[in-house]
Amino acid sequence: ISYFPEAVTTKISFKMKKHFFVVTAVIISSTLNAQSQLRNGGDTTSTSLDEVVLTANKYPNKTSLTGKVVTIITSEQLERSAGKDLSQLLTEQAGIFISGANSNAGKDKSVYLRGARVEHTLITIDGIPVYDPSGIGSNFDIRNLPLSNIERIEILKGSQSTLYGSDAIAGVINIITKKSEAKLIAGNALLSYGSNKTVRTNAGFNGRSGKIDYNAALSFQNTKGINETINQANSPVTDKDGYQQTGIQFGLGIRPSDKIYIQPFFRFSNIKGDIDQGAFTDELDYTYKQKSWQAGVKNEFNIGKSKLNILYNYNNIDRLYTDDSVKSRNGYDTWSQGSYKGAEHFADAYIHIPVNNQLKLTGGVDYRSSVSDQSYSSVGFFGPYKSAYSKDSLHQNQFGIYAAMNLNDKSAFNLELGIRVNFHSEFGSNAVFNINPSYLINKKVKLFANISS
Repeated sequence: ISYFPEAVTTKISFKMKKHFFVVTAVIISSTLNAQSQLRNGGDTTSTSLDEVVLTANKYPNKTSLTGKVVTIITSEQLERSAGKDLSQLLTEQAGIFISGANSNAGKDKSVYLRGARVEHTLITIDGIPVYDPSGIGSNFDIRNLPLSNIERIEILKGSQSTLYGSDAIAGVINIITKKSEAKLIAGNALLSYGSNKTVRTNAGFNGRSGKIDYNAALSFQNTKGINETINQANSPVTDKDGYQQTGIQFGLGIRPSDKIYIQPFFRFSNIKGDIDQGAFTDELDYTYKQKSWQAGVKNEFNIGKSKLNILYNYNNIDRLYTDDSVKSRNGYDTWSQGSYKGAEHFADAYIHIPVNNQLKLTGGVDYRSSVSDQSYSSVGFFGPYKSAYSKDSLHQNQFGIYAAMNLNDKSAFNLELGIRVNFHSEFGSNAVFNINPSYLINKKVKLFANISS
């Protein structure tokens, strides 16, 4: 495993060369919905022009009033996909490819949206960005989220750098978790068994009483896995690469008044897995462990017709790779171990102001600060080797200011304008912008274009 210190923050910001991506398209609502209903037995994963989405503008808005491209994975489709995991479901969507989605469960799942690099697709959970601060790419591991805890997924395609930052050059995948029901207590449970001795279990509880609501879920997955690598001719022993995951999720909602909603949350995931030495070398005792957790709070304040959102998320991850060569010895090393730890603080405060029925404004500030601690040691044919980079050198922070305008004219013309300025500890200040006009014809056909930097 190699590490390049000069590239540690390439994902978060970069020295800006102006590239313009121009996308023009036509959406015919009735045709899309009819085709999708035929494919999905009545349900639709395409977005009708009257559907309300949250991700496109950071506030609820009909897709007919935005020029952005949004795909919805509904709760009905999620229920029909109970035998799959999140990566398998996402890779079935147009424009998304996930490396390793249908291979061994323990293989990392890298998300490629519209062919862009892994670090250019932002993953958010309930609108809050999540990252992996332990590596260079910083892309979130979607294996940490069981499908059974998800209510809905919104996939926002195309550059969204003004509202969401440089991580969203290719787009945003917003995963919306299940919310509390009106009852005092409600629950659901799932138990499945399949090929390769795969067991999946999940139990969830939620409810509401007065001004407090809650939701909690526990999930467990265990599989013997498959043998991904063809074994070497001189080693008759083969193994299956097993995988085990335990996840905990808890959320609370508190309404002190009809104008304030406070939502603290906590998520934890513990993963253990077996892996091989690359594509052509079977390895019997190469394992990894990963523990990660996120905690934070989402606050909503209604100020007249305006809404102020204040978000905070802390993300911590600890990954350990070990090859002790007790059962087999492959490659150059007789022993190796790599440790990758990271922690990140993220805060975002933004306000949505509906000036009138035609003009809406959004403005905010966000801040990210992360540190990483990485080490690698090995003993092999060329002697011992060790490298270490600690948090005193692997740290960065970024402060951003952004604003957006959404104009919905009575003539069915819509215009979205956005601008953001990032101040990064390593790369200084950089500005980006977005221009997104659209026009709705007879409430059925939408013409739009997107120009962004």
